This record gives sequence, C-alpha cells and structure tokens, in this order.
Amino acid sequence: PLAEQQGVRLTVHCPATLPAAYGDPALFHQIILNVLTEALRLVAEDALSLTVTARAQDSLWEVSGLSGTHASTEDLQMRNGLAVSEALLEFYGGRLWLEQGEDGSLALCFTVPAAEPVTVLVIDDDLNTIQLYRRYLQGPPYSVRAARTCEELEAHLAESRPDVILLDVLMPIEDGWKLLQRLKTTDETRDIPVIICSVLPQPQLALALGAARVLQKPINESDLLETIEQAIQQRHQP
Repeated sequence: PLAEQQGVRLTVHCPATLPAAYGDPALFHQIILNVLTEALRLVAEDALSLTVTARAQDSLWEVSGLSGTHASTEDLQMRNGLAVSEALLEFYGGRLWLEQGEDGSLALCFTVPAAEPVTVLVIDDDLNTIQLYRRYLQGPPYSVRAARTCEELEAHLAESRPDVILLDVLMPIEDGWKLLQRLKTTDETRDIPVIICSVLPQPQLALALGAARVLQKPINESDLLETIEQAIQQRHQP
C-alpha cells in the first residue's frame, strides 16, 4: 500500500521454497518492512525489485532500483529502521549491507541463515522451573516445549519428536523413573537424549536406566546449555 501511494511499482521474485529458518515470524516480518520502507525513500525512478535467492546456507534478499545519489552507506547506517533490522539479523546470524553497482545504483541486501531449531521438551510439574529453562534457552537455535503431565507428554510426542528431553524424576503422581524407563525402551523415543534434572543425587541410577546426562538442581544456564550440546553431539556420534 505504501508503494502504491507513492506511485512505485514493487515486483517480487521469489522461489517456491526457501531454506527453513528459525526465529520469530513477527521479527522477520518487521525486518522486511523496515528494508522496503527505507528502499522507498531511495527509489531511483518508479520501480523497486525484491529478489530472493535460495542458497545452501541461507537465503539472500536483495532490493534493487535505488539511487546512489540519495544516500551514502553512512547515512543508511544512521536510519533507525535499518539499524533495528541489522541488529535483529545479527542476533539470528544474518547480516545487512548496502551494495553499489558499477553504474552507481544501490541495492539493499540481507541474508537469513538456514537453520532448524533444536526442540527441547521439558517434563516437569513446576511452572517456575519451566519458565527458568525457557529463559535459559530463549532465542536460536532452541525451541522449548513443556509437559507437566503424562497426557501432555503423549500429546507432544504424537505431534513431533523433540531433539532433547529434560526430565524431572521427582514429581507428584507421575513417576519420573518409570517415564525414563519407558522413553528408553520404546522404539519411537529410545534414541532421544534424556537429561535428568533433579534434586535427587542418583546419577548412577539415571545413567543405568538410559539417561544421556544428569544435572542436579539448582541448575545454572551455562551448565544446562553445555549439557544439551553434549547430549546432541553424543546422539550424532556413530
């Protein structure tokens, strides 16, 4: 609508499929809006073109049709919209830059890294603990889901398989040890790393029942991140 109001024709060239990217859809939407809004201020004539290219490690987004006489690289870096987009892209591992052609024309370019989230399923009855893990694991590459009962666990497993499970064995009604045993003896879940997170100091029992790692509560952020990474690496080892 903004392009139409300014009499600018916007064409989009995008493949049918793009590499999967992990992040907040609303933030990605805002990045694109910021770039296009700034491009409208710098349009050379009455046409802009957005070309999206799928690559092995990322997707390349290029807005061309800008005038090189309207702004310098330094000017663009000072614009709030682009500064916000640049910061958001850096958070996700991408980047934003201004590219100048031999004819003096400009193009705004940015990349969105291809990534699949690491899904962590938390099995714990304590809401505060779940919120703590969410805070530790916020942002890429982690996506956190939670189950406080066996029914919620079954629903999550039916929907999709997590990459890692964090399990508290000391829960009311639910027997965490039996849950661990069932997870490691069921064909559909036996290869999912299970990290025991408990106040109980019984690591030998947990490992004997098939746990990949054991953390004793209270758990700090660095220990949790390191343990999850170790469990994932161990899973992919032959």
